[in-house]
Amino acid sequence: MNRVISPKFALATIVFIFFVMTVAIWIASQSIETNNLAAQPPSAKNKSGSCTPRAFQGEAKVRVWQAKDDKKIVEVANEDVDRLPIAKNKISIIDSTPVLQERLSAASEEQPETVTLTGFATTCGDLAYASLNYKDGIFRQYIVKK
Repeated sequence: MNRVISPKFALATIVFIFFVMTVAIWIASQSIETNNLAAQPPSAKNKSGSCTPRAFQGEAKVRVWQAKDDKKIVEVANEDVDRLPIAKNKISIIDSTPVLQERLSAASEEQPETVTLTGFATTCGDLAYASLNYKDGIFRQYIVKK
């Protein structure tokens, strides 16, 4: 009753299981959508014409100044709008610091402040959101429908 498994058969079985698991992991990783600046179109509209809120991670160095009508909104220089994954020239920086707010209030269209943004979100409205220090979930409260 003591059956001995051939070493070649045991090795072939282990290699086969490894191959199957590798293929399964590779297929699973291909189905995950990554949101980065290079892979995303500038519009958040899908094929049916309805809008889907989206968040993007990436880095863009842009020139901005504080909007006249709202202290929480900044305007992006027209030449820098194409650096953003969202084609909007008014954005809200959600994690702005008091020091940056002071510099933005002193900036103007003629003398803008240069900032590096690392995250972006669209909400299908007129306003887009940006972050100086992107973290997972930072835009959740702005893009998740309640």
